[in-house]
Amino acid sequence: MTKTLYRAEVGVLLTKNDPEFESYNHVYTRDYGFYDVDASVFASFEEAKAWGDSYIKSGADMTYAVITSDLYKPDNVEGTLINELLSGETPLDESWNFGTTKDDVLYFAFNSGGELRVPISKAA
Repeated sequence: MTKTLYRAEVGVLLTKNDPEFESYNHVYTRDYGFYDVDASVFASFEEAKAWGDSYIKSGADMTYAVITSDLYKPDNVEGTLINELLSGETPLDESWNFGTTKDDVLYFAFNSGGELRVPISKAA
């Protein structure tokens, strides 16, 4: 049996005319630079989406949220590690593969002029 963890990343989108665009446009849609500010791990897509949308709604223009996921087998991963990841006590390491391509994105939304724009939303 496999289970899913969801990673929500939040930050500020950089447009092509931003001097740091080239340093941050190597992930997700590549239409923007994704200047990440924070990331958290969640047990459900709904929790990840609520956290990301809250960040966007309370943020400035061009704040964003991106959700990706990774599968794991509870038999192969200690339950205490999962709890530590979910609580933020333990950061993610290279063994997790939440993905950084457009195909890996389950949800991408951002603040555009005070409105929530959702270019990508896949059922989780």
